Formats: sequence, C-alpha cells, structure tokens
Amino acid sequence: GLHIEGPFFDSGRRGAHNAEMIRTMDQADIDWLIAANLPLMLTLAPEHCQAGVIEKLTEAGLMICAGHTDASAEQIRAALREGLRGFTHLFNAMSQITARSPGAVGAALDDVQTWVGIIADGHHVHPINLSLAHRAKADGKVCLVTDAMSTVGSDSSAMQLYDEEISEQDGKLVNAEGKLAGSAIGMIQAVEYAHNSAGIELGECLSMASRYPADFLNRDKDLGQLAPGFRADMVHFDDAFVVRNTWLAGSHQQHNQ
Repeated sequence: GLHIEGPFFDSGRRGAHNAEMIRTMDQADIDWLIAANLPLMLTLAPEHCQAGVIEKLTEAGLMICAGHTDASAEQIRAALREGLRGFTHLFNAMSQITARSPGAVGAALDDVQTWVGIIADGHHVHPINLSLAHRAKADGKVCLVTDAMSTVGSDSSAMQLYDEEISEQDGKLVNAEGKLAGSAIGMIQAVEYAHNSAGIELGECLSMASRYPADFLNRDKDLGQLAPGFRADMVHFDDAFVVRNTWLAGSHQQHNQ
C-alpha cells in the first residue's frame, strides 16, 4: 500500500511541503482515491474537508489520519465521528495544546481509539513529550515512525525535493529555508531514542515499532509478532543498538557494522 501525505493540508501547517501544491479535496480526488484498489493511508487536514468526506473514504477502506492541520479539538472530534483513524507525526505541524484550546494534539491524546505516530529522532519531538504521549494514550496506540528520507542508508547526505535540495545537518534533514524536512534515522535509532531518552521500557519500544503499527494497518494477523503463522520478519541487534542480522520473510542477511 501507500501513505499519501498531502496535498490536502492547512497552508499554515505545511512544514516543508511546497505551498503551491496545497489545495482542498475535490470530487475527482475522492473518486480517484476510492478507485485506487490498493491499501491507502491518507494524511489530511480535517478542517478543510467537507462534512461526510472522511466517512465516505473510511467506508471505502482508506485509513484517514490527521496531519499538517490547524484543526480545533472540536473539528478533530467531528472527524473522529466520521472514522478518523490516527494522527500523523504527533506534535509536529499541527495545532498545539494551550490552556483553553486543546488543539489537534490535545484531541489526539484524549481519544482512546486512535493511533498516533511520533517521529523519535531527537529533533522532531522532545523526549518528555514522547513520554507524556505514551502515558496519555491507551495501551498499544503509540507507534514509532522515522520520517526517513532517501539519504538514510545511502552514501549521499542530500536529495532533491520540489526542485530544491534537502540536506542532512546535525542528524536531521532540512530544506533551503532551514525547515525540518524529514529525519536521518532508521527504526532501530527510533527504538533506541524512545528507550534511552524517553525512558520507555525496551519491550514496549519494540512493540511501538512493530506490533502496534501492524494493528493500526489491520495487519495484526500476519505481521508484528513472532508467532506461528506470522511472517518471519526479525531484527537482531546488540546492546549498543547496532543491527547485526535481519530476516525479511525468513530471508537472512548479515550486517557487519
């Protein structure tokens, strides 16, 4: 499947996305998404959707998440009633908690049914906020994500996006304006950060990187656990969080860092 992040965003919360490409969803978009005939996760700003759109897309099998949004808590709750399934990159590019306005972040933390993805790279989210979100959300609802770009695992420290250079600086990716444009980590670094910096128990961190995302994606019958009938995806790493061996669908590869 695919995760389509945009272009149905709030322009003020676009982050590194090209402002010229941000727009509202029209009927042709809805028709195309429904006819795509493959698993789709769509991140959008709910406040810019007409009533009933999220419900229609959800009924068609799409997984709708809120992100790059300036929605109020009330607007998020309306989207939840239509089937909003989760929140993309919690704390980043969305309305924040204040004393009298919970915003998208507050609504996300308050809801017990939805999942949240958090970029655990040490740049996007403070470890205290990661710890707070983990304690606030219901069990199994926090997923670690990397927001990794093509520089990860590559010899190159830069790439092109929207005809501008995205480069790695001090462990993060930034665009020409200096805005965060992604991360420079793999999933093992996210697990390490959640454990060592946010103080979350290691086994829970591993579930946040595997079992909980599988639950979110409705793949909990074949992915995310080491059990009979599940695909043999495994990672062997040492005490320094260096990956030594991997198995993808049972196919073994040794790593000699």
